[in-house]
Amino acid sequence: MTYKVIALKHRPQNFSEIIAQEHITLTLKNAVAFGKIHHGYLFSGPRGTGKTTTARVLSKALNCENPTDGEPCSICNSCLEIASGNSPDVIEIDAASNRGIDDIRDLREAIRYTPIRSKYKIYIIDEVHQLTSEAFNALLKTLEEPPKHGIFIMATTEPQKVPATIMSRCLKFDFRLIPLPKLINAVKSICDKEGVVLDEEGMELICTKASGSLRDALSLLDQVIASSDEKINSEKVSEILGLVDKKVLLEISISISRSKPLEVIKLFRTFINSGGNIEYFLESLNKHFRDLLVIKLDNDGQYLGEIAGDYLEGYREALKNLDEGKLLRMLNISAELFAGFRRKTIEPIISIELALIKMANLEKTIDLEKLLKMEYSNANIAADFKEPDIFDFPQKAQQPTSIPNNHPELKIIPKEESIKGKIPIKIDRNDWGSVLSGWKLVVEEMSKKRKTLWALLNGAIPKALDNNTLTLKVTNSGIPNLINTPNNIKALNLLTEKIFGTPIRLEFNFDSKSDALTEKSNPEKQNKPMFAGPTGDKIIDSALKKFGGHLVDWKPKDKEGN
Repeated sequence: MTYKVIALKHRPQNFSEIIAQEHITLTLKNAVAFGKIHHGYLFSGPRGTGKTTTARVLSKALNCENPTDGEPCSICNSCLEIASGNSPDVIEIDAASNRGIDDIRDLREAIRYTPIRSKYKIYIIDEVHQLTSEAFNALLKTLEEPPKHGIFIMATTEPQKVPATIMSRCLKFDFRLIPLPKLINAVKSICDKEGVVLDEEGMELICTKASGSLRDALSLLDQVIASSDEKINSEKVSEILGLVDKKVLLEISISISRSKPLEVIKLFRTFINSGGNIEYFLESLNKHFRDLLVIKLDNDGQYLGEIAGDYLEGYREALKNLDEGKLLRMLNISAELFAGFRRKTIEPIISIELALIKMANLEKTIDLEKLLKMEYSNANIAADFKEPDIFDFPQKAQQPTSIPNNHPELKIIPKEESIKGKIPIKIDRNDWGSVLSGWKLVVEEMSKKRKTLWALLNGAIPKALDNNTLTLKVTNSGIPNLINTPNNIKALNLLTEKIFGTPIRLEFNFDSKSDALTEKSNPEKQNKPMFAGPTGDKIIDSALKKFGGHLVDWKPKDKEGN
């Protein structure tokens, strides 16, 4: 006896058996029951969601000898003929192989003749978007005014390729992807009918891979059944189909959350060496990170049980050290990796390993989005500067220019003592070395709290301390604007009060003399003219307007453009 594949053997024969398309089947059933039949229908949607099946059920219901509330009886001669594909009055056409104007002309001629044994002559045109423009034009008039006995049911996975003139003459129904729980229930029901013993986790793997398509899920089930005559579990399903077990994905995400890149690489290598499919791995990894992000964002926990299933503790362990920002960065990395794989622009295994290492080391990298997100008013100031470290000179540095006799004593907590929790020591008001030590501690502590502010402070040199106001020398006039924001001032006040015992106010001394001294010491630049613009050069004038300043040296183009 010839084996019949599961997808055909268990094909729905009435509207009530069609899964997850109730918004369509209820409308069609009522239309049949109340005799409100349209001459043209267009079914669109993803593959395997029931478009052709619904077209056949609708054909049965329209030509059924004993319909009940719009449902076909499935036992009359007409229903049996349509179900077996032998009805002379229900003609199925594959538009991929019958797409020319001659084929449509034949259809136009044939539809004129009355049905042989049924009430309606029905044409089911599958993948209708593959018809040529000429064929669509030939179909247009017949579709608009067909004979009373003629009905067109067209199906397509790409409705955007169907001309608007065709769409406007049809009732359009959009089929949806089948939700995972309904897909699992359908597969479970068929397994029970077939006597197949398959655990729930194995069913979930199959249905997840099917991505909302019942036909794909049943094809995968057929493959699994053909590969084993014993009880089938998730490990067997993963091995047969080359899928990624959820347990492996959880182990990878836990190792990433613990910043252990070597463990992550070992887990990935084990999967590859066992014959795992790289594309499935990337798809599954992408979805897994998405699930982790959904659970992290879900404060009420309504999705945790639904997504985690039997791996609840594993998901909780993975999420211990993963915040929303890190999960988003991981998801971006995996999405870019998958896109590169689809474009065939990457070396798969090496690129995946590098991406996994990058994910595991995210804690050691700086998030550029956070680093560049500064609060300042002057956005045109260039922040690319480099100053010598202010603590590279001896303790006995240049004394402050003015320290009043009535200056109060300040308290300072040296770094090593603050860590140990010892009592802070007092410093003399004239001890400039102690003041420098305190400022050094401010800069070091700021590097742990606000990287952007630390970078700006580390380039400034203390010059004087007067009435709790510390004067800093800077060589870039834009630095004060970058530092003097509400958030930065609040952070500085809290930190300086902790270290000095009182908040320290900062003043800035923009020292531009170093440029003039440099020019005097360089005889080649002494006699160079300076230009403030405009020069006539668009690029130079734009830079002057944007950044300010003056030109030290400039040579206009000659007539030949040199």
